[in-house]
Amino acid sequence: MNLRRKIVGMLFAGALTAALAVQGSAVAQAAPNPTTHIKPLAGVFNPIVNFGDGTKCMSGPTPAANTAVVEARCDGSDAQSWELRSFGTNIWQFINKNGAGFCLFAFSPPPRNGAPMGLNNCRTVSNEEFNTHTSSTGFVSLESRSGFTNTGFCVDIPGGSGAPYGEQLVLFQCNGSQSQFWHVVFP
Repeated sequence: MNLRRKIVGMLFAGALTAALAVQGSAVAQAAPNPTTHIKPLAGVFNPIVNFGDGTKCMSGPTPAANTAVVEARCDGSDAQSWELRSFGTNIWQFINKNGAGFCLFAFSPPPRNGAPMGLNNCRTVSNEEFNTHTSSTGFVSLESRSGFTNTGFCVDIPGGSGAPYGEQLVLFQCNGSQSQFWHVVFP
């Protein structure tokens, strides 16, 4: 059963990678000036899809500060569309299209297992930075940063990839599980 699931996941990943690479490669983006406020809706937006279950997308359904980011059934909505902004080698900020300038945010100093993920006003703060350890489009982990350093905690679906839709994403110690890998299209 697990082998079958892995094969289906790899086939889906290949098809999704090809489709999203074509969609995401049309516009070049310049890195923002890190000392200024982030201008929202400036570039290319793509879904961020979970590796363990290709029907689950990262979603910011409520466009407001201090609201939950959840995993939801992929539907192509603005809530599931994300723009990436570079803050250095493999360090990215994720801007949600649903809100006017709201970014993926770790509500946790210090980082810990179960710390909730949400949306917050886009600014230059380390809780809005994630290390992907690569800038090649594909499945990556999103390691949270705090104090502008890597924390060892990754964006995770609580309960694993088999969790029901609507679960709020959390930080969990990076462990290489499928629930911590996300398909990201880099600019």
